[in-house]
Amino acid sequence: MFSKRIASALTAAVMTGAGMVALTAVTATPAQAQDRCMYMVRNVPANGVAKVRKKPGKTPYSWNKRHKTVDVLFAGQTTVGNCKRSRENWRKVVGASGQEGHVHKSQLKKGPRISTDETATATTTGTSGS
Repeated sequence: MFSKRIASALTAAVMTGAGMVALTAVTATPAQAQDRCMYMVRNVPANGVAKVRKKPGKTPYSWNKRHKTVDVLFAGQTTVGNCKRSRENWRKVVGASGQEGHVHKSQLKKGPRISTDETATATTTGTSGS
């Protein structure tokens, strides 16, 4: 996948004749232009929390550090994350204190999509929002 992006960027740079300036603008845009979705925590008791884990999956043993809890989400809290599932039943989201991790999909309700195309375009072209 990454090599296809580089090949298409080189082709675009050669066709436009802009050289390395076009190469940096073309390769930076696809990586930054990702859609994010809003998620609301559900199926969690009012005084409970949903665990945000380092890697998707439930820990079978306490010594398994891959599935360690890195953050929490409180009941009714809204957060952002990738629109696609990171694994079959897991979503990659941002926790309450800003740590990114995975939460089981049964504890999240998917909300509207947030597009970041405008932000990525402004960043790559060097324009500012003001």
